[in-house]
Amino acid sequence: MNALDAALTKAARGDGGFLVISGAAGIGKSRLVRKTQRRARERGFVVLEGSCEEPDRDVAFAGIARLLRNWLQIGPVETFVEKLHGTAGQIAYLLPELRQHGVQEEPV
Repeated sequence: MNALDAALTKAARGDGGFLVISGAAGIGKSRLVRKTQRRARERGFVVLEGSCEEPDRDVAFAGIARLLRNWLQIGPVETFVEKLHGTAGQIAYLLPELRQHGVQEEPV
């Protein structure tokens, strides 16, 4: 749990990263993730969940696009774009529906 709390602290400072939680079935991975999600929400983070399904296997970034679409549905598009910190134009390649809201695609 200490490593996850440290990762949240780093992310709050703007130093994001990526963590992988893995292990045998039944050792508490899901419980650990739920606890970390709760702590992140308590600290003001937006917590998103996504998944990759078998049909997505051959589609580049399908899981990330699904996750971002879920985020987009949470609130106003303007808030979504603001939280992307200037990367909305690049994200528009994954989410063409952003163009309907005036976001211009930018090269990645």
